[in-house]
Amino acid sequence: MTTMKSIAEMTKVALRKDLTPGTSKAVEAGGQKILLVYAGGDYFALDNRCSGCGGELQDARVSVGMLSCARCPSMYYYRHGGVKRAPAAEPLKAYQLRYDSEAIYVGPEKGIKIKEHKVVTKETPIKW
Repeated sequence: MTTMKSIAEMTKVALRKDLTPGTSKAVEAGGQKILLVYAGGDYFALDNRCSGCGGELQDARVSVGMLSCARCPSMYYYRHGGVKRAPAAEPLKAYQLRYDSEAIYVGPEKGIKIKEHKVVTKETPIKW
C-alpha cells in the first residue's frame, strides 16, 4: 500500500468551489487524466476512463455511492473505483486526495486492493 502524501507533496488540481454536491470534474495530475467526484460530503479521485467502453467519465452520472458511465451501462463505486455493473471489466484506479479550505490536491494511486463485488450483467437475476 502506498504511504499517504502530505498536501505539500501533492498536485493542486481544482478549487473546492468548482464542484457542487453530486458533481464531477475532469482534471490532470502527473500526466494522468483524473475524475474528481464530490458526493456524500466528501471528495474522491478516480481514473477518468471507463474500462467498459474506453470513454472518458466526466459526463458520468453521480448517484448514491455510484458513478454511471454516460456512454455504456458500466457502473462503479466512487469511494474506491470498484466495478458495480458490466460491461466494465476492471476497477478504476483510485488516487490519493486531500483538500484544505480552498483547494483539492491529488497524489499517487492509492494502491488498494478491491474486494470482489458481484458485478451485475444482463444475465444476473435481480431480486426485488
